[in-house]
Amino acid sequence: MTGAYSLGHTNGKGVVIVENKSFYYLSNWDDAAVYTRVLHSMGIPHAIESPGGELPVEEGHLAIVFPEVSVRQYNSVRELFGGNGIRYGDTGDR
Repeated sequence: MTGAYSLGHTNGKGVVIVENKSFYYLSNWDDAAVYTRVLHSMGIPHAIESPGGELPVEEGHLAIVFPEVSVRQYNSVRELFGGNGIRYGDTGDR
């Protein structure tokens, strides 16, 4: 499953290969749907990662992943999620 904007290219099977991953937020499925709609309306690029990938995502949750974005966009994302994101590659303190 991917966000409203591709951060990379497809692998020929419709799966988006995300590049330039910078930071992410963890969310439950219901909230992720709301966040994705808002991010789409704000024009902020993002993708979704499910459990079983590189990130420590538990069942019933998703990671909303972002590339490097402008300061203005990061501030909008930070306000939407209520805090700073987790640097991609860090496990974070959940």
